[in-house]
Amino acid sequence: MKWSCEWLKQYLDTDLTPAQIADKLNAIGLEVEDLYSPVLPIAAKIIECEPHPNSDHLHVLKVDDGTGKLRQVVCGAPNARVGLVSALALPGCKIGDFVIQTGKLRGVESNGMMCSAAEMGIGEDDAGIIELNENEEKIGQTISAMRGGASAILETSITPNRP
Repeated sequence: MKWSCEWLKQYLDTDLTPAQIADKLNAIGLEVEDLYSPVLPIAAKIIECEPHPNSDHLHVLKVDDGTGKLRQVVCGAPNARVGLVSALALPGCKIGDFVIQTGKLRGVESNGMMCSAAEMGIGEDDAGIIELNENEEKIGQTISAMRGGASAILETSITPNRP
């Protein structure tokens, strides 16, 4: 069974960390099999936008993800342009049932995915990548619409000696 720590804290008055909650659950007989925190999309600014050499609709972007080093991302959104602040799903981020990975798209390496509002589950617009307000979002931080929306997940099972 999977539980989010935020859901659990609705029923428990506690300030314990997710790891401490996992220890307490183990102590009372629930086996915590896994404890993980989801990777959420972050705000990133498009610094360069070039046409993909092997496609008529893809772009090769260089984005500022707040690390001080530009990240290369291949993107097919028609609204991708220099100066746009949008949501970047880094490798390891789960979008729907899909986990983002580093890979090549038509021979060009992509280190993440620029996201639409629909892909992130915060809106219905899927015509292009989400356009964020540069004054409201800090580059490299989880975007404000997603903050507080995800927490650590505890995966538990009942130990074999329990009926």
